[in-house]
Amino acid sequence: MTTLHAAHVALPVSALREATVVCPGCSTGCRVSATVGDGRMPLLAADSAAAPNFGRTCDRVNQLSEKAGRLWDRLRFPMMRRHRGDDLGRVSWDQALTHAADEIQRAQISRGRQSVGWLDLGRLDMESAYLFAKLFKGFLGSNNTDVLGGQRAATQLYTRAFGADGSPACFDDIEHAQVILLADIDLATTHPVLFERIMDHRLASPHCRLMVIDSKRTTTASRADVYVPAAPGKTATILQLVAKRLLAQGHFDARFVRRQSEGFTDYRVLLESMDETVLLSQCGVHPGRIDEIVEFVADGSRLLSFTSSTSGQRDSDESGPSEQRSREVGAALVNLQLQLGQVGQGGTGLFMLDEIDLPFDPATVGVGAALLPGHRSVGSASQRLWLEQTWGVLEGSIPIQPGLNAEQMLAAAGQRELSVLWLTGEPIDPQLTSEPSFLEALAAVDFVILQTSDAGSPLAQHADVLLPSAHWLETTGTTVNAERRVLRSHRLLDPPGEAKPDWWVAARTAEFMGFAGFHYDHVGEVWNELISLTADTVCDYSGLRDERLGGEPMHWPCPHRHHPGLARRYASGRFLTPSGRARFLPMNISHAG
Repeated sequence: MTTLHAAHVALPVSALREATVVCPGCSTGCRVSATVGDGRMPLLAADSAAAPNFGRTCDRVNQLSEKAGRLWDRLRFPMMRRHRGDDLGRVSWDQALTHAADEIQRAQISRGRQSVGWLDLGRLDMESAYLFAKLFKGFLGSNNTDVLGGQRAATQLYTRAFGADGSPACFDDIEHAQVILLADIDLATTHPVLFERIMDHRLASPHCRLMVIDSKRTTTASRADVYVPAAPGKTATILQLVAKRLLAQGHFDARFVRRQSEGFTDYRVLLESMDETVLLSQCGVHPGRIDEIVEFVADGSRLLSFTSSTSGQRDSDESGPSEQRSREVGAALVNLQLQLGQVGQGGTGLFMLDEIDLPFDPATVGVGAALLPGHRSVGSASQRLWLEQTWGVLEGSIPIQPGLNAEQMLAAAGQRELSVLWLTGEPIDPQLTSEPSFLEALAAVDFVILQTSDAGSPLAQHADVLLPSAHWLETTGTTVNAERRVLRSHRLLDPPGEAKPDWWVAARTAEFMGFAGFHYDHVGEVWNELISLTADTVCDYSGLRDERLGGEPMHWPCPHRHHPGLARRYASGRFLTPSGRARFLPMNISHAG
């Protein structure tokens, strides 16, 4: 664990400003108490009683606070240029947003509503993401909204298997697990706070076993009881081999499968059709390694699994898109947990973790080409109509067709099929935004709006309007961690110059376009509007009004103001699919007998 910043000088109490802030460095969502004096370098301390990190933290919180404390590389004022090739010049907010609004409306008049798109680069809070989704989908009539490198795989798998986004487990399940399985994730590096919690549990419970499947002998793998070295891209196949071996030995929860799941017959037939010899050869794994995993999970031990929502992204030698590998590994883990009936009880379930960002909940805020706020879909006429009436826009304002996702938007931009692209946030993976294809796509767009805190961003050379956004410690906003815990981070520092919160920029731009329904006096009003849209849905946040977010963070769902929040889902055995049963997921098995 990392030692946090300590105070070097004594400051008078009256000179101090204090706040509880949430680190956006990974999907754990560590909370720390922050204090700042006359300078901008915060003094941080983790509270041993504060969930979800309970006094632990890592280097990322220090690195992010150091960046927030620097002023020399911060964008402080709006800037714009009238023509490509001109230098960016400082302007007022009114000038910048008027120019942006005019160009968006001009593009839609000349080339249609779908000629504009919004792409978040990372670390946007829930309120800001919601307002961009509201602006683009409800008022501009474009479903071209997405997050670069986002958690689409996790959202889709959770929703398809259980009927709703979000892990069925909570971090407290670590202390109840008897077997912990990590697949394609170096948890010691990506989520050190969670890894230390697992290590503490192993120390307190010697019978708990840690198993790791990974193509590299990572720091995490070196601490495992069982390490299975997978060939690159073959982790899902190894998990399927484990499931096949368990099934052959009669290890499946017959009662759970019969009463609480669907799709098991097809799943079983497919497993039994696998040619184990061929697949073992492909994976480069000795059969004894498979037996080791089978031995630990065959006795009904409580199994808790972890994988990455961007599995394999760190392995350049692996073939195929990392998102597809994430789906394959995630689907294999879902199926294994369901086969064993290991969902909904203490110490069971699975997590698909974002490695380098604390993301907003895309299905709740409606970010994604086919999503609308409150886990709604653009394909549902009744759901579109309800939102149109709620937002006060004309019927038919929200397009029926899904928009373009991140990759499709960039491809369309490169083909000059996208006229305006609005970029927000901090690049959580600079490699993605520095690739020639990304920069070439920006160069081909007629008009680029870049909303960032980084004055030295390499993307700035392609921006026609450059908007200074408040950094992590300079704004109040809400995020959700991997266990569905709703976390409010409070403003500690004043933004430099004229920098503004991201939600303010979205709302103000909408007002410059003449749209009603975007006047908010503070971020809490945005939050309350967002959660009102989730009432009576599978992602019901409606009991978590702004005034409740100042205390101990609670989990969603939380359907009313007296509800404590639900930490562990599906304990009743009923899922949120139309049938009320969990669904086994299709598998991609390349070789069968």
